[in-house]
Amino acid sequence: MNKMNPHALAEQLITEHPVEFRMGGCSMYPTLRADDWAIVKRCEDATKIRPGDIVAFRSGENCLVCHRVVKIKNTNVGRIFISKGDNSVSYDQPFTADQIFGIIISYKHNDKKISINSLRMKFLRFAFLYFSWFAQKGYRVIGKMC
Repeated sequence: MNKMNPHALAEQLITEHPVEFRMGGCSMYPTLRADDWAIVKRCEDATKIRPGDIVAFRSGENCLVCHRVVKIKNTNVGRIFISKGDNSVSYDQPFTADQIFGIIISYKHNDKKISINSLRMKFLRFAFLYFSWFAQKGYRVIGKMC
C-alpha cells in the first residue's frame, strides 16, 4: 500500500503515459514489496479489469491502495470491486470503478523491471486467487519481516 495524495496521482494518470511510484508496506508481499516501484497505467475501461489484476484505487479521503482484485460483482448501481492484499487476511471495503486510478502493468525490484504478465507474476496471480488460504499461511510469516 502506498499512501500519497490520490488526486495528485490522478492528475498524472490523466496522461497516456504510465506513472511510477514507490510502494510502501507489506500488504502485497511477495508480489510487491516495500520500496518496489509500481508502474501504473490509467484505467481506460473498468469493464476490462478481471479478478487477479492489481489496481490502484482511492480508499478514504487521501489514501491510495494497490491491491489485487479478487471478486467483481455486477449490481444495479454498477460494478463493485472487492480486493485484498496478497499478504492480508481480510478483504478491503468494496469500491466502484470511479475510485480506480489505474492498473499495475509492471514493477521494478532492485532495478529489475518485471512485467505483470511474466511467468512468476502469472503464478502468483493464480496462487493468490485460487489458493490464497494456503499461500497466505507461509507469506504472512515471511511478510512480517519486510
